[in-house]
Amino acid sequence: MRLHHILPMLVLGACAARTGALTPVSPTELVPDRPRLPTADRDANQIEEDAGDLVEATVAFCVAPDGHVQSVRIAKPSRSHAYDVDVVHDIADWHFAGGLWTSSTDETCQTARIDYRIL
Repeated sequence: MRLHHILPMLVLGACAARTGALTPVSPTELVPDRPRLPTADRDANQIEEDAGDLVEATVAFCVAPDGHVQSVRIAKPSRSHAYDVDVVHDIADWHFAGGLWTSSTDETCQTARIDYRIL
């Protein structure tokens, strides 16, 4: 059985990632409460066949003041179409600590590179 780990790295600043635990460098960066890619985990065999044991995609996403993801899209695709579809699907379910980075009426948008390593 292979273990799958996501290693999110924000483009606007570095983040440390170890088994899903993130440490933001700046308080203005968006960091999800519990970053997981369960759909990518399910499709890991296809992703590995497409792109090897490390795949990365850049996504653009916007988060509402309450912390839910309002929109997500691929800004720079990976070498795996399956991964691109899965990462958009899974990030749409992420939740961020609401109200910490913006006014109560504005969404916050960011671009991030999402790395996925199959160990």
